[in-house]
Amino acid sequence: MKEYQAVLSIFKGSNFVVKRPGGIQCKIIGKVNESILESRVFNINTTCSEPDFNYQIAWKLNKKKFQELRLNRGNVKIECHQLTNDGKIESLIGYCLISIKEAIEITSYEEIDVKNSKILPLTGTKQPWLQYGPKLLCMLHFEDPDKVIAPVQKRKMILKTPTKKDQTMKEFMWSTNNEMGYFQLGQPGPSDDLYIMNITLIFCQHLRHLLVPKSSKLRDMEWRIMIDAFGITISSDNFMIPEDDCEEANCKSTYLGDKSTARIRANEQEFSRFLNHSVLEMKVTTVKDEKLELQGTAFIELEALTNPEIIEIRSVVNIIPERAKNIPRQHKPQLSQIVDLEKELASMSVQDTVNDNGDGTVVTEFSEVGAGDKSAKTEKRSEEIAVVPEGQSYKDPLAKKYNFCPEITSSKPSAETVKEQQIILSGRLQESSSSSTSKSRAVSIQDKEILPSPIKLPKKSKIPPGNYVLNLKFFGLNIKCRRPFNTNWFVVFYYPPLSVLPEDKCILQAKPKQLWMRNGSCILVLMRTRLRDGLFDEDPISFAHVPLGDIFTSDSDDNNCRLLKGSAAVYTFKNSQHNMIRIGYIGYEFILSEDKGQNDLESSASLFSVTSVQHETKEKDNNLKYGSRKENSIEEWRAQEEKKFSESLKEKEKAYFQILSAEHKKQKDESEKMINEKLKSREAQLGESARTSQFQLHQELEELKLQMRSLEADKNMEVKSLKRQLDDAADLLKIANEKKRCVEIKLSVKDEEIAKPMSNRNKWPDLEALVKIEKLEQEVCN
Repeated sequence: MKEYQAVLSIFKGSNFVVKRPGGIQCKIIGKVNESILESRVFNINTTCSEPDFNYQIAWKLNKKKFQELRLNRGNVKIECHQLTNDGKIESLIGYCLISIKEAIEITSYEEIDVKNSKILPLTGTKQPWLQYGPKLLCMLHFEDPDKVIAPVQKRKMILKTPTKKDQTMKEFMWSTNNEMGYFQLGQPGPSDDLYIMNITLIFCQHLRHLLVPKSSKLRDMEWRIMIDAFGITISSDNFMIPEDDCEEANCKSTYLGDKSTARIRANEQEFSRFLNHSVLEMKVTTVKDEKLELQGTAFIELEALTNPEIIEIRSVVNIIPERAKNIPRQHKPQLSQIVDLEKELASMSVQDTVNDNGDGTVVTEFSEVGAGDKSAKTEKRSEEIAVVPEGQSYKDPLAKKYNFCPEITSSKPSAETVKEQQIILSGRLQESSSSSTSKSRAVSIQDKEILPSPIKLPKKSKIPPGNYVLNLKFFGLNIKCRRPFNTNWFVVFYYPPLSVLPEDKCILQAKPKQLWMRNGSCILVLMRTRLRDGLFDEDPISFAHVPLGDIFTSDSDDNNCRLLKGSAAVYTFKNSQHNMIRIGYIGYEFILSEDKGQNDLESSASLFSVTSVQHETKEKDNNLKYGSRKENSIEEWRAQEEKKFSESLKEKEKAYFQILSAEHKKQKDESEKMINEKLKSREAQLGESARTSQFQLHQELEELKLQMRSLEADKNMEVKSLKRQLDDAADLLKIANEKKRCVEIKLSVKDEEIAKPMSNRNKWPDLEALVKIEKLEQEVCN
């Protein structure tokens, strides 16, 4: 008889969190009706919560049995058991069901892939597995011997070679280059690239559930989050939970806004292996008497950053408690963060220096590799922080600093240890220009000890700091989309200021030094969908970064004009996740000309087929011309440039804070809306149940009244019948008494007759006595 083969493929598991030292052993059992098959023994250690099972269980079923199971919706029961050291079953971790009707018929072994599998959560779990929610990644298929392609000599594996993903970065060798200011992954080589990784902590919530027992002094307790990365420990600033978060009813999120930045130098293959096989380990601790106590741990995977289309990861991860148990699912502690990765040009060698004037300005020198006689490009960037708005305890998201903290059970490190683990960027000074009495943020001794390189003065630029006009045009928008959509896009320029002209042309008045800074004066192109009433949506759907500094790489013509053409990638967010993907390209064209007057402006605008352009140029600052620059001191000119740059930096940081606050507010509104809907539905259910219970009670009361009435009627009938019986009995007794008296009278008459002598006896009976007896008999009868 023809036999089918039902095969269950178990790929991997998730959320198998093990805290027992040495790990545990488990076994998977599959059941189909009375047929039971077991797998081999698997080891799950404490460092891997996603074990790779890569196992198959197969049942041979005849055609009739297989059709009956599919018609009757038979299920395959998958049980996961925890074993003892002797190999015996200790407890049930959980089980799941998969319907045989959902089995896929395959024609080749290439269809057995993770893409066709399903995630099945385990049910029937108990503590401690209940709070983690373990899951299995499975696939069920059947093979028809008449249709399946003959297998090859070496059958394809379900997954790739099993890999062990550690939850720390200890297996990778890290070293610190204090002179150049970066972390070295592995051995340095000539083909190494330079990467910049930013880790931003957004907010956390439900931290009070990590404490065992719950402290009454929760409002006065300080918290700290530590990240084990790059061979060191990065520590956030201490923060406290707001008063609203301490109450059970009003549990709100705590905004952090703490950002850390690191420069990593590594080979591309080694760095890709680091992203695939490592996760960031974040430890949530409490600070008490300068001692740290671990309360929970969270892990962030970095595998998504290997995709070149994804430049950042935004996620909310659950915090695994260290001692707390039985935490409800709606109150699980969570931590939101952003991890973004940026790659610097491999053909540039970077070195950060600090000016010797004591203002804390960091100068970054870019030198081209193999440039020969070309001079190094010098760039200055201010390290001042924007003024924090009142009523908000935001940390500086752009502050590129690291705080070195001790281990949880150790004391404070010495100055030599801090010197060995120093990083490239130190703390920034926060100064408030609004009031003279505001306190400035002082730099700690550690920050002063880890300044990366010796002090150097910035080099002079070859291009004079005159005023220039930049004509900008966008064209050739190519979006890869399944269906066309009508869009309109416009330009938003952060620094320097930009004015938009008709026909998608832009004119910019700025100094070349401002355009040249870090090759990073970029234009953000936003695209919005056009509505019927002529308005636009509020949220941008795509954007592109266009570098303006590249225009100085082109040669100038006879009219002292520079022309640059190119294209920039257009990015957008993927679905509900915050991962960015590339969807197309947009072309751009720059013309940079010296601003000598209104006539030159109109002639430069004519290159874009603009007949008349009305643009009012600003008055030229004679002190900033190349001819008069020798008369003014270079310190005054530099102070003006730094002031302008600091103002633009504050605007950027303010916009960044607004985006973060808007996102946080949106999530908060959604959660409140969901809670209100649940409360309304619960109130409606309670009202409906109250009405149904009241109606049932009313019906029961009516039934009881009817029963009482029937019982009273029956009682009255019984009473009446008893009365009638008593009356009848009394009448019968009366009749019996009368009969008895008649009999007694007759007997007395006879006795009197007998007592008379024979002589005195009448020959005839006494008529009066007879009449008397008849009357008595009649009375008795009546």
